[in-house]
Parts: sequence; C-alpha cells; structure tokens
Amino acid sequence: GESYIRFQLTPESEALFSMEWVSESLIVSSKQVTPVPNLPEFFLGLIGKGDRVFCLVDLAHLLKLPSPILSSRYYQTIVIRVNQNFQDLGLSDSSINSNREILLGLAVHRIQGTSRLQPEDLLSTVGEDLSNLTPYLQGCVLEQEKRLLVLDPGAIAVTLSRKLTITD
Repeated sequence: GESYIRFQLTPESEALFSMEWVSESLIVSSKQVTPVPNLPEFFLGLIGKGDRVFCLVDLAHLLKLPSPILSSRYYQTIVIRVNQNFQDLGLSDSSINSNREILLGLAVHRIQGTSRLQPEDLLSTVGEDLSNLTPYLQGCVLEQEKRLLVLDPGAIAVTLSRKLTITD
C-alpha cells in the first residue's frame, strides 16, 4: 500500500497526506517564525531552515475550520514539496521560475505518525457535513468507526497561491 502521514487537523478530525508530497515533519517554536504584516490570519509567517525559507500556514484555519493552534508556542508542522510544474497546479504566472521546488509548512493540531493504505480503502463519499472541504479531498478512509480525511496537498497549494498575491 501507499504511505501516508497521519495527523489531527482539529481535535475532532483526523486526516492524511500522501507521503509523496511530504518533505519532512518538524516542531517549530513560535520564536522561529517571522510574522509578515498585512497577510490573512491563516498565514503564520516565514521559517528559515538551512538555506531554505518557506511559509508556515495554519492548515485548519486555511480550510475554514476551527483552529486549535492560533496562539501556540510550538507548531507541529508538515512540510510539503510543491512540484516544479506550476501549470499542473493551475498557476500560469510566468514570473514564477518553474524549475524549482517550493516548500510549504502546514501547521496541524497534532502529527500522529504514518499509515499504509490500499487503493481500495479509499472511499469517495465523505458526507454532507464536509461539503466545504470537497475541493481539498481525495476521499476518506473508515477505520474502527472513525472517518479519516485524505487531503490533496496540491489543491491546498493552489488555494493558498490564490489567497496570497505573488509579487516581486
């Protein structure tokens, strides 16, 4: 089966990302995050790690869910790689260098580890209570009466790029 990183999006909901997208997971002190003024509340700031700088976003808040991490001292963060080919993400801005990888930090309530799923485990029906998440869902998995959301990091990256204006 395929590997997924498992996390709590909110205290009530668990979710998964395919490990194909994941660069690493880490715990970031709020002191390491440089705030950026005049950006939406879900944008927590910028993080420097090695020679890379990337943004940190409150994933639940971005997805319009109640966020338990708004005033945390530490952020449990899943760092995803956004592919070089921005055309695949629906971005056609020619000012973006399409030959590079961009890292994006997604702060979540709690990282829980990894899981393996078989393709047949993925269900397309998630329920009407999650209709606002439909653009970000690849499906769901039922595990011991619990529904785990399988989220699409590419769709999340597209939404983020549309909500943040790219300027030179």
